[in-house]
Amino acid sequence: MSQENVEIARQGYEALNRDGVDGALQFLDREIEFVPIPDGLPDAEHFHGHDGVRTWFKKIGEVFVILGWEPREYIDAGDQLVVEVTIRGRFKATDIPGQLAYYQVWTIRNGRAVHLEAYLDRSQALEAVGLSE
Repeated sequence: MSQENVEIARQGYEALNRDGVDGALQFLDREIEFVPIPDGLPDAEHFHGHDGVRTWFKKIGEVFVILGWEPREYIDAGDQLVVEVTIRGRFKATDIPGQLAYYQVWTIRNGRAVHLEAYLDRSQALEAVGLSE
């Protein structure tokens, strides 16, 4: 089951890079709860469902042009998965390139992510799934 979850996440990032948010939605439950990096946007909030995920992408797209997502490590935690991800892009206002490495915790049920939560700190992400360094 856990290798299956790694494959679901891997395919999700591939679809996101290839087809954008609509490509990735097939790997997310219709009722997904998406919790982005705290304070990652001025009006940080939790997002619910496919429309919520689209709203987050729209908001982030107002300030940052995303050029790609690069998953670097997958850490199995049963029905959860920690993925170290680097997001690359450029800031719209300045055209300056930027990148951010962070951690996403995927909770997967019935072949789809039902909860995605982002952390800047590896130890917090691991703690969220009951693991430690």
